[in-house]
Amino acid sequence: MTKKLKTPDVYYRVRLACPGRNLAIEYIDGTDEAAGRYYETWRLIDLDTGEVFAKDVVPHEVLSVASEMTSQSSYENITGEFEYIREARQYRLFKDLPLKERMKYILSHAQDLEKDFNNDGIDADPIEVATQEMNDMYNETPCFYHDSEKNEWVLDTDMY
Repeated sequence: MTKKLKTPDVYYRVRLACPGRNLAIEYIDGTDEAAGRYYETWRLIDLDTGEVFAKDVVPHEVLSVASEMTSQSSYENITGEFEYIREARQYRLFKDLPLKERMKYILSHAQDLEKDFNNDGIDADPIEVATQEMNDMYNETPCFYHDSEKNEWVLDTDMY
């Protein structure tokens, strides 16, 4: 029985659209016993031929080469400035938010109502009223989006 030589682990692989090639950007980490080398790097590789076009510990270098290879024209022939495209937000209705997030909004609104009710002498359950108002106000038009930097759901007041 022959022992199979150890190879690096592939942790990430993103396939790229490049006519005539099966390109991928991947992150590898580990020992290649056949080559006697340890790798901890990003690389741009043709998965069919094994040809490596770029390899670096910093993904930016590999992305630059991938951009050149997958564009219609070479990097030098691209004229003008690149324009920033704003990321599209995926909006949701209040009822489609995770339970924890809905409870956070209901609690905040109920606490505001409780103060108002106490000042005005209103005898109503602020949690019940807050739940009803949140459902009535924010379930007709999607107006909540996920802020990935803060990892929370945000009400976009311009949307409702």
